[in-house]
Formats: sequence, C-alpha cells, structure tokens
Amino acid sequence: MGKQGGDWLGSGGWYGGMSEQNVLSVLGCESGEIDKLHARDKVFALEAKVKELPQVKLPLRHFFSGDIYVGEMFIPANHVLTGHIHLYEHIAICSSGDISIYDETGLHRVKAGDIFVSKPGIKRAGFAHEDTRFINVLPMLEPWPRDWEDYASKFTVETYEEYDAFLKEMNHVVE
Repeated sequence: MGKQGGDWLGSGGWYGGMSEQNVLSVLGCESGEIDKLHARDKVFALEAKVKELPQVKLPLRHFFSGDIYVGEMFIPANHVLTGHIHLYEHIAICSSGDISIYDETGLHRVKAGDIFVSKPGIKRAGFAHEDTRFINVLPMLEPWPRDWEDYASKFTVETYEEYDAFLKEMNHVVE
C-alpha cells in the first residue's frame, strides 16, 4: 500500500461540472433502482468519467486528539466526489448541507446532523446538493503524523486488490 497522490482521496477526487442527473445516469440509478451487484464497478466508472473534467481541490482540515483523528471536508454544491476504500470502520458525520452518497449498499441522501458507521472496504461516490461539510472520525494508528499523505495511506487504499491484500495480511497476522 504505497503513498497516495497529492490530495487526500488519492485516486478519488473532487470534481465539478456534472449535473446530478448525469451522475445518477453513470451510476445507473436515474430511476431510483440500484444494481447492487455492480455498484463497485459503477463508482469506478463514475470516477473515470469525472477525471476527464476539471479537478477542484476541496478544503480539508485535520484534527488530532489523543488517539483520534478527525478529517473535515467542505464540498461545494453541485460537485461530485469519489473516495478511497477505507481499511477500518469509522464514524461519518454530515455536519451541514445535503449530499447523495452511492455505494454498494445503495443510494442514500445524507443531510446535516446525520451520523453513520462507515464499514471498511466500501468505495463511495457523492453528489453535493448544497454546500456540505462532511467529517470522518478514525482511530489513530500511530503517533501524530509528520506527513499527512503518508499517514492517510495507512488507513485507505485505492483498489480492491490492495484491500484484499490488506485483509490477507491481517488474517495472516491474526493466525
């Protein structure tokens, strides 16, 4: 699991220029129906499509306290984003705004005040209906990082091949 690219989401990213209808069309859920079997492929397909558009760097703030890390991202209205695959379960909070999030569990509308447990191994795509602040709360895996990008590579991966390798390694360590 190598060091990720220049932004927090690495191969994921933040994009403008796609309408909500275009995003839903690429994901295959314009009618509200979700094909869960191919959801992962759909998120990667959306990511490939929006990578062709101008990229927008979104503000990300980092907070560290004891053995807890909190990352807060601001997502402007009408922007699309995709994320990395997280290796560990964590808490996700929409502190303000309104965003649709698509993953292998379906399409979810998340609004200010919503909190959920984000399971490991899930890649997501989102479309912000309003300016949105989204927060992830994760355990610290080592002392305070000197290099944020290097630290982020310890709890996210870009591909399911990397995720499977991580699980295999963890299973080997447990045995």
